[in-house]
Amino acid sequence: MDGDRVEDMKLHTEENMEKDREEDMERKREKHIEGARVDDDQDGVLSKTAVPVQTLNTYIRQHATDSHFLEEFSSVPMVTSSPRTAGLSPQNVKKNRYKNIIPYNSTRVLLQRDHKKNQSDYINASYVKVGKWL
Repeated sequence: MDGDRVEDMKLHTEENMEKDREEDMERKREKHIEGARVDDDQDGVLSKTAVPVQTLNTYIRQHATDSHFLEEFSSVPMVTSSPRTAGLSPQNVKKNRYKNIIPYNSTRVLLQRDHKKNQSDYINASYVKVGKWL
């Protein structure tokens, strides 16, 4: 009988902790997104935040000094479907001006190699497709 009570207490505690987490997330949302329309997905991640243009200046000023914009930007997944192995190879890493900007293998500019001088074909540059409106 005592074992059942302990198990019930554990379940009750876990349910309370989950409820507390959900309430805490809701409080954070309300604090950070006053005047905004928010659609949540199942994970509790903000998928859309629409701020009416009439309140945009206030919204920006309100969050200019806190970490809201940084947290929002950090929540955007940085997933790439194309490999970037050429720019990440040990002999080419030093040619990258910025460590976090690496060209995709499929769109990178290839230099003409000079085998006599042992030069590679790598430069940190990508071809960009321009639309017909330009």
